[in-house]
Amino acid sequence: MPEKFFNQISKLDDLISKQPNIKSLTEFLNLTRNSILAEYAYKNLDSKEWLIALKEKNVFSKPPNPEKKGDFIQYPNWPEMDYLTRMVLKDEILVCDTILDIQETDNFTVHYDILDIAEKLNPELAAKIMVKELDYLKNQEKIHILYSHRIGHILSKLAKGNKIQAALKLAKIVLDIKPDPRFEMEVQDSFLSPSPQLQIKMDTHDYSNILKKHMPDLVEAGEMDTFFLLIDLLYKAIKYSMVNKSEKEGPADYSYIWRPAIEDHEENTPMDLQEILVESVRDAAIRLMPKYGLKILRYLEAQDRQYVIFKRIAMHLRRKWSNLDKQNTENLIIDKEICEDNHFKYELYHLLEDRFEQFSEKTKDEYLKLVNSGFGAIKTIEWLQTEHKKKFSKSEKEDRIRRWKYEKLIPIQKYLSDDWNSTYIKYKEEFGSSENPDLSYTHGVSWVGPTSPKEYEDISNKSIEELTQYLILWQPSNERMAPSREGLARQIELMVKDNPQKFTEKLSLFHDTKIDPVYIRDIISGFREAIKDKKQIEWEQVIEFLQWVMAQPREVSEYKSEYNDPGFVFARRRTADLLEHGFSSEPTEIPEKFRSKIWEIIRLLTDDPDPTIEEDRPSNDYSSMSINTVSGQAMHATIRYGLWVRRKQENQVNFKKLVEEGFVHIPELRDLLNLKLDRKKEPRLTIRSVYGKWFPWLVLLDQKWAEKHVNVIFPQDHEYENYFFSAWYSYITFTRAFDNVFPILKHVYDYAIHKIQEMDDDNQMYKPSESLVEHLVVYSLRGLIEFKEGSLLDKFFNLSPAKIKLHIFDYSGLLLLNSEGTIPDDMKVKFIELWDWLEKKYDFNKLSEEDKDSLKWFGIWVASDILEINWVIEKLLNVLQAGVKVEHDKDVVEYLSKVFSDFPFQTLECLNLMIINHKERYQVFWKDDARKILSDALINDNFKVREKAEEVVNQFGALGYFDFGDLLK
Repeated sequence: MPEKFFNQISKLDDLISKQPNIKSLTEFLNLTRNSILAEYAYKNLDSKEWLIALKEKNVFSKPPNPEKKGDFIQYPNWPEMDYLTRMVLKDEILVCDTILDIQETDNFTVHYDILDIAEKLNPELAAKIMVKELDYLKNQEKIHILYSHRIGHILSKLAKGNKIQAALKLAKIVLDIKPDPRFEMEVQDSFLSPSPQLQIKMDTHDYSNILKKHMPDLVEAGEMDTFFLLIDLLYKAIKYSMVNKSEKEGPADYSYIWRPAIEDHEENTPMDLQEILVESVRDAAIRLMPKYGLKILRYLEAQDRQYVIFKRIAMHLRRKWSNLDKQNTENLIIDKEICEDNHFKYELYHLLEDRFEQFSEKTKDEYLKLVNSGFGAIKTIEWLQTEHKKKFSKSEKEDRIRRWKYEKLIPIQKYLSDDWNSTYIKYKEEFGSSENPDLSYTHGVSWVGPTSPKEYEDISNKSIEELTQYLILWQPSNERMAPSREGLARQIELMVKDNPQKFTEKLSLFHDTKIDPVYIRDIISGFREAIKDKKQIEWEQVIEFLQWVMAQPREVSEYKSEYNDPGFVFARRRTADLLEHGFSSEPTEIPEKFRSKIWEIIRLLTDDPDPTIEEDRPSNDYSSMSINTVSGQAMHATIRYGLWVRRKQENQVNFKKLVEEGFVHIPELRDLLNLKLDRKKEPRLTIRSVYGKWFPWLVLLDQKWAEKHVNVIFPQDHEYENYFFSAWYSYITFTRAFDNVFPILKHVYDYAIHKIQEMDDDNQMYKPSESLVEHLVVYSLRGLIEFKEGSLLDKFFNLSPAKIKLHIFDYSGLLLLNSEGTIPDDMKVKFIELWDWLEKKYDFNKLSEEDKDSLKWFGIWVASDILEINWVIEKLLNVLQAGVKVEHDKDVVEYLSKVFSDFPFQTLECLNLMIINHKERYQVFWKDDARKILSDALINDNFKVREKAEEVVNQFGALGYFDFGDLLK
C-alpha cells in the first residue's frame, strides 16, 4: 500500500529543517520525484546550504519542457524557481550562477521566473542573465503577455544601472518590427488587398506600455543611440504598413490621416503602432533637444530620410525651439511644396500662429506675396482640369482662389496689417468660420441614425391639418447625416403612440397620395405601439385607413426611401402586424362587427409577393422570414384571427358544439388554409413554416382538420423534405410539448428522429435537434413515451450523434433543478425510470470520453435535491466509479454535506472519487464544504469512517492542497 501523502510531507519537513548530507539529499531527491511533493519542498526550503548541495547535483540544470495536451500546449511550473527567487536575498551571485547553468527550454513559465529573478538582482548580474535570455527572445514570434510586462521593468533596471548596451540589445530584439509575410511580394497594387499587419513580438498594448513607461529611462541613459533605435522602429512601421512598392519608397506616408497632429490632439487616435512610435520619437527628441538640438533636426530632415513624418516631427520641434535654427525655420513657411502639402498643414499652421511675429520682415512679406498669388488654388484647378477633365467657370475659379487665400490668412490673423485684416474680414464674412482650419483631415463622428427636421414637441403641437401639409411640403436635402423623411416618420410614430385619439379623429386627411408612404408606414406602427400600451383605439377609422392602404400600389416608381422601401410594401407589413396585435384581449381588441372587413384585408395580405420565390431559399431561417415579410406576417395574423373568432364564441350557449364543429363556423379561415397548403398555388416555404409554428393551435381550432392535413403540413416524402423541415423547425423550436398534439404527431416525431442526422443546428438561430430532445423527454416523463426498446426515445438515443444525445442528460437535470421541489411523486418516479433506462444504455466499464461527457450531468440531478436519497447516492457512486467528473460539483458536495450524517461512509467515498476524477489542480471550488465533511468524519465514532476520512484528506494533499494536512493534527 503506498505511503500516505501527509506522512511523506512530514518526512520532507524533517529533511529540510536540517543541514543536507548524502543520505538526506538522496532521500529528498527520491521524494521530490513526485511533482506535488516537489512543489511543497521547494516552497518551504529556505537554506543556502541546500541550494549549494542541490546545485552540485544539477537539480537546477534541466527545466521541464512544454507538454502537448490535445490541441493545446501546457507550460508546467518548475517549483525549483520559487526557491531560487527567495534565495536572491541570501546569495544573489550564487543564484545568478545557478540561472546561467539552466539548459535551453521553450517553457515560458521558466523564462518568466528567470525574469522575475533578474529584476531582483543588481544591474550587473541582471545584465548577465539577460545576455542568456536574448537567445530565447530572438526565436520567439510572440512573447507571452506576462513576460512582456517583466521585460519593461528589466529595461528600466538596466538603463538606470548604466548597463546601456545590454538594455539597447534587449530593446532592439523585443521591439523589432517585421513585415506581414503576405506582403513580401514586390507589388500589391489592388485596392482590395487587405491592410498589412505589422509583426511584433507582443500585444500592441504591451508594446505601447514599454515605450511609454520604460523607454524614457533608456533615452535618459542611451541618449542618441536610443533615439536612433526609435527612428529605425518608426521607419519600419511605416514602410511595412504600405501596400505597394511605390508607397514603400515614399516620401508620402499619409500621416496627416493616421496622425493629424504631431502633438497630442483629440483627432489623434493613438492605437496603431505607427502613432505610438511617433509619440515615442517626439518625446525622445524633446528630451534630447537641449543637448543635441541641431543634430536631431539635421537627422530628421536629412534628404535620405524617406517619409514625411520625420520632417513633420522636426517642424514640431522647430515651433518649440524657433530660435535654434531661425533662418531654416523661416525658409519652411515660404517653401511652396511644404505650404501645399497636406502632411504639413497642422505643424505649419501652428508654427505661423505662434512664431510669425518673430520672423524677419522679409520672410513675412514673402509669405504674404505667396498668399496673394493664390498659387495653391491655381495649381489644384489646373490639376483637376488635366487629370479629371473637370470644367470650371470663371466665378468658380475665383471662388476657389479666394477660399485658399482665406485659409492661409487664418493662422496669422492677429498679426495682419489693416489692409490685410480688411481682406481677411471680407473673406470670413463670405466663407464663415472653419471648425478645424488647422487640419487636412478629421475623423468626424459616426452617424447614429435618421434624424428629424423638427423636434417631437414642435410636431406634436401641430394640428392634424398642419401636420399633413408639412409632410407634403417638406423636402429633405438628401445630404449625408441631414434630416430625412425616415427621421420625421419616427417622430410621427411616437405621436400616434402617445395620442392615438388625435389621429383617429382625422385619419381620412392622410388618405392622400401626396403624403410619402414612409409616414403612412409609421402611423400604422404608432397604432400598434398604442395597443401595446393598452390605449383605446377607434377601430372603425383605423380599419378604413388600412383599407385605403391596401388600395394603394405596392410600389411607387417616383418613391424611394432611405431604407429601400419601394412604396407601400412596408406599410402592408405593418398592417399585418397591427391586426395581429389587434386580435389580443381587451381593452384594445378589435370589435367582432368588423370581422368581414378585417378578413378581407388579411386575405389580400396573404397573397402579397413578399417574400419572393428567390428570397424563399431552402437555406433561409423561415421562422424569422415569416415575421419579417408581408405574406408571412399575414399568415400569423390568420391564426390569430381564428383564435379571436373562437374567443368571441365563448359566451354562446352552444360553444361546446361550435368547438367540435371547428372550421365550420370559420369557413373563410379553413378555405385560406387549404389554399395555402396547395404547393402549386403557394410554393413558398416561409408560408409553410407558419403552419408548423401554430400547429397546436390549429388542433385547438379544428382537431379533425389538423389530423387530416398533418401529412401535408409535415410531408414525409424525400421529394418535399424542404417543406417538412420548414414546418418542423418552426414547430419544434417555438412550441411546447402538448399532450393532445402528441398522438396526432407521433408518426411525425418518428420521421424527424430518423432525419436527426440531417437536422442543421449550426445554421439555425435555434437548435431544432435539442428542441426535439426536450419534447421527447417531457413526453416520456408524462408517460406518453415508454422507457423501453423501440420507443421514440430509444430510437432517438440509438440514432442521434453524441453531442445531441448528451442534451437528454442536461435538459432532464435542469427540469429537476428548476422545479424547486414542486414535482409530484409520480413524476419523481418517472425521472428515476428515465435515469435507470439511460444507465442501462452504457457499459460503465468501457465508457468513452463522449459517454463521460453525457453522464457528467448527473451532477445536476444530485444538486436538485429532489429525488430519494438512497437512489441518488447509489447512482452517484456508479457514475463516479466509472471515472466521470460530474458537473455542478460544488452543488454536489453541498448535497453530500447535508446527507453525511445518514450516509457517512458513502459520502466520503463519493468525495474521494470526485477528487480522483478531478485530476486538475486549482479548480476545486468546493474545498470549504469538503473540509466540513472531513472535520466531522475525523471525529466520527466509526473507525472505518475515520479511516476513510483520513484517506480523503491525503487525496486532497496529493492534489496539492497542503492546507488539508491541518485536519490530521
